[in-house]
Parts: sequence; structure tokens; C-alpha cells
Amino acid sequence: EMNILYIAPISGPITGLSLASKVFLGELQRSHHVKVLDYSKGGLVHGVNSFERILQVFKLFQTIIKIKSKYDVIYMTMSQSISGNIKDNLILFLLLAQLPITILHLHGGGIRKHVYDRSKYLSHLARILLSRVNTIIVLGESLKTIFRNIVEEEKIKVVNNFAEPALFNSK
Repeated sequence: EMNILYIAPISGPITGLSLASKVFLGELQRSHHVKVLDYSKGGLVHGVNSFERILQVFKLFQTIIKIKSKYDVIYMTMSQSISGNIKDNLILFLLLAQLPITILHLHGGGIRKHVYDRSKYLSHLARILLSRVNTIIVLGESLKTIFRNIVEEEKIKVVNNFAEPALFNSK
């Protein structure tokens, strides 16, 4: 049994990312001790949309600082907006000593277009931080190219996208 720090949006609204995070969390909890840090926004608005959100993120940072050294593995989902990427980079900086045990999960394919191609600074920071993580999970083979010239290809693993059977309609 491993101690896993799980940093992901779990609660509403239901999105592809929150659903995948919830399903994966359920599987991990079957055989591991998992501490969840839920950073759900409570809405579908992208970016920083309130002072409360800023406070929520700073509380997340404080919690990470306090507990980060207690875990065997750290799992974190990746944001695909500029503000979300800045938040992720701050978290990764806080986890600097734990990056070799950190697994990142990119649910989607827009981070290169929306973040790395728009900001040379964030692209350069990604090369520094992401090269130190253990693994980056993407949803398909074609998405491996997102991290070309940023991370060694052997660090990128494919876990194919899915949908729960209840989401399909036989009609």
C-alpha cells in the first residue's frame, strides 16, 4: 500500500477531467491510502474569476507545503489555461524535491496551443519543471507531440481516453 497525494478537480461541475479524476481516484483507493486535494472551481469559467478562487489556490499551496513530504507518489492533473498553468507551475515549484515521484496527467490536447505557444516564458519553465517529473500521462499517441522538445519521450505514457457505460444511450 502506497501513500498517494492526489491533486485534481473531483467535485462539480462534471467535466471530462473531473469524471476521469473521480474514476481513477476510486481505483486507487481500493488498494492505497490517498489524500485528496480537490481544486475544483465549482463552475465552468476558465481562468481566475474571483477573489475566493485566489484564496482557494493559496490554501491549496499552504496544504501542499505542510504535507508534501509524507507521500510515496504525487499525482496531479494539468491545467490548459495560462492562469491554470501558472498555478500548476507554482505547485510544481513547491514540490521541487518531490518531482521525481510526481505523475502529471494531461486530460486534453490544448496546452501547447493555449499556453506553450503563447508564452516563451511558460514554455521555458515547462522544460525546467516537467523534465524533473517522473511521468506525464496523455490520452492518446498523437498527444505525445505536445511535449516535444520539453520532456524526454520515454517519460510520456498513454492512457487512452474512456467514457463510462452509463453515458451511452442505446437509442
